[in-house]
Amino acid sequence: MRKIMLFILAALPLAVLYINTAPASKDIQQEITTAITNANNAKKTKYVKQVHLYLHHVVNCLVGTRSADFDANAGDPCIGAGQGAINDYTGGEFNKLLLTRALQDAKYGLISNNIQIARNAADLSKKDLQDARRAL
Repeated sequence: MRKIMLFILAALPLAVLYINTAPASKDIQQEITTAITNANNAKKTKYVKQVHLYLHHVVNCLVGTRSADFDANAGDPCIGAGQGAINDYTGGEFNKLLLTRALQDAKYGLISNNIQIARNAADLSKKDLQDARRAL
């Protein structure tokens, strides 16, 4: 799946990659920054339960409280920041794709009990989030 998405991204003209039709709100910037911090923490932690907790935080910041993917038991580090970065983002499709891919990576890490796989998923999520933040 990842290879297909990379192919799609590679096929887009470079000019399209940096089109942003609306200025980023403070909420989305905060949500993405908080998600990056949690993905980075997930990548560095020693125990799979902690990796999963941080990845839940990433998911919660991306989807917001109204989503079926939101896990209230994990906590909401983005409380009061908006309705989730994916929902709050109103710019170009490239960033929406990066945010969605970051969500998919975090969710993949959540289903693995192998700490290295979960950490790698957290790292992929972090990289997509960093790219999305740069393109805001």
